[in-house]
Amino acid sequence: MRPNDDDGIQLNAVFSVERSGSGLALFLESAGGQPPLSQPRQDLPRNSDYEPVLVLLLGRLRSLGATIVDAQVFSKTALQDFPEADRKLLSEAVRLGNLADVATLADEMTRNQSKVGKSADGNRRKRIRLVLEVPGFGPKDGQRLEDLLAQPCDASATDEAQIGPSDNVGDLFEGTLNRRGSDLHRGEQEDLRNYLLPPKAQVGLCALCGMELPRRLLVAAHIKRRSECSDYERRQLSEICMAACLLGCDALYEHGYIGVAHGGALLVSSEALGLPDPMTEFLRMRLVGRRTSWWNEAREKHYAWHRTKVFLG
Repeated sequence: MRPNDDDGIQLNAVFSVERSGSGLALFLESAGGQPPLSQPRQDLPRNSDYEPVLVLLLGRLRSLGATIVDAQVFSKTALQDFPEADRKLLSEAVRLGNLADVATLADEMTRNQSKVGKSADGNRRKRIRLVLEVPGFGPKDGQRLEDLLAQPCDASATDEAQIGPSDNVGDLFEGTLNRRGSDLHRGEQEDLRNYLLPPKAQVGLCALCGMELPRRLLVAAHIKRRSECSDYERRQLSEICMAACLLGCDALYEHGYIGVAHGGALLVSSEALGLPDPMTEFLRMRLVGRRTSWWNEAREKHYAWHRTKVFLG
């Protein structure tokens, strides 16, 4: 899809949003060379608006409170010739809401692309993938996010209007229901879940709130974000993961509203206590003053990473 700028003018660069594991990923196609037949302007180079579109998309993602979990060159050649560590464009996850200027981030990502090639002054407009966390958007919401990012921002819209259903979307979806796409799968995920929640067990305990719940209401959550883990850390099932409930603990921990102190005491941020009821009631009843039995010295380094990088304080 080609996005429109805030004046409603369609820009010449193609992007897409697809499911990536348990989340979403934005792909921005490479620039340069012969334009495809589907390009509206055949007299323009392929995806000639690559840089302004990258800035535009980052700005719109910032307005949605998005976090870039991982960014890397994702061209066919790069995937074949370079390990994942060498394809990365950012050293750590970036919460876009903390940035005053997304153009600087865009410039950093394009500059770092030149390193993924045969020479240090190589192409800075390669195909890239940004793995995202966007509040209110799950792995099935790729098309919805793609459509939203492609449209001009409406500065006059109220927050209340943005929260509710869009007036521009009908009640009946008329697009293609099943789409083909490439996806990366977490090889260790099934073993991770079975380690925490044995298949024969009908219930399990949330490591954070301590509630005993049906297995289907618990997920295998990473203590330290998987995107930041080394391959060795990802293989240490007993150290890197914990069971977290879908009733709130998984999302609260993932977005930094709660954390775990050295020794296992739960940390609840001041921002969490400012959330609307009944979430604050859940926090006070189930989490404030609680100590998790899942903490130990081996896991502390991962809880410490979360306290430093994610917890809101």
